[in-house]
Amino acid sequence: MNPVQNPVEAASPMQEPKRWWDHPVVLMLTGVLVIAGAVYLYSHGLFNPLQRAAKAPTPTGKMFLTLYPKDDALVKNPTFTEGYVYDVDSGDLSFVEGGPAYSEQHAFSNNNRLVTFFGGDVAPTDTDDTFNAFMYRAVADPNTLAIVRAEPVSDFAAYAKHVPSISNTGAILFSSLSEASADNSVITRVNDWTIHLIDESNALTDVVNGTYPKWVDENRFVFLKNDGIYYYDLAASEEAPLLRLESGAITSNTKLSVSPTGRYIAWTDFDNEMLYIFEVIDWNADDVLVWEPYTISVAGFWSVFSPDEEFIAVQAVDADAIATAPNPRLEFYRLDTRERYPLEVSLDAFEQEYMFVTDWR
Repeated sequence: MNPVQNPVEAASPMQEPKRWWDHPVVLMLTGVLVIAGAVYLYSHGLFNPLQRAAKAPTPTGKMFLTLYPKDDALVKNPTFTEGYVYDVDSGDLSFVEGGPAYSEQHAFSNNNRLVTFFGGDVAPTDTDDTFNAFMYRAVADPNTLAIVRAEPVSDFAAYAKHVPSISNTGAILFSSLSEASADNSVITRVNDWTIHLIDESNALTDVVNGTYPKWVDENRFVFLKNDGIYYYDLAASEEAPLLRLESGAITSNTKLSVSPTGRYIAWTDFDNEMLYIFEVIDWNADDVLVWEPYTISVAGFWSVFSPDEEFIAVQAVDADAIATAPNPRLEFYRLDTRERYPLEVSLDAFEQEYMFVTDWR
């Protein structure tokens, strides 16, 4: 009969005792965590470079522009600008659907149900020096963005009127200039412009000096002054700076844009060939908090944010040939990487000096 071995005595002197991480339960939990991590990485597009590329954002939606074709045969209403819509997905450029005979500078509410613009039932002509565009408020189809029903709400007259903005409740903001100086230099001084409010009952009031007002919510809007970007609180009738710059740094060449949720604000500096973007940390703080702006090197005038806040489009030009061959175009940049996206839309068939890019939905 074979003797029963003492397990202790039979153990090899080189054999180490089992560690806690060798326990079957620990090994099983480790395996579960590895599998769960792989599933997470795959589902979020982080598993491999090819999958990340497949999930990279793509610009989509419809952009609204005001253009004047160089070829008169393409002009809907000769001698005046007209509102166009560019379908980013299909690449088609067409007139804005619905509304009066002529319309321009379209801007939508954040819920896409309302739109405001300048327009009229009779297009101006070369001999019509008294023409003054009406301010319109219109109901839009939130899916197609076509104008369903439009009505004029103000015939306010001014030397110049620029890009309106409409809230979800129908309140409209726009800026105007009463007159230009003999050498036209007054146009470069932003504080000489006045921002007006047309409320839901169509009452018009002057609010503050500045230009390019953009709604942030139903009570506040951002705008430009000579020394930077400000916001205005209608309930408190107070303005406050968001970002101060050197006095006079902001001119009428500077265009302001705000992303749909108010998270990002951008302005163009054509003279220095730069686009500035900054992120708002908290709109609800006693003093609104913002990050320091970052820059994208591009010579441009208008900029608009994509509906998903993944991209910003810039109406860029060749700055060194602005007077003779500006080559206007739309360039697209990703907000997360600040890199240029490989999409460019030529606007060279249109006159640069009459060009607006007012919204992206």
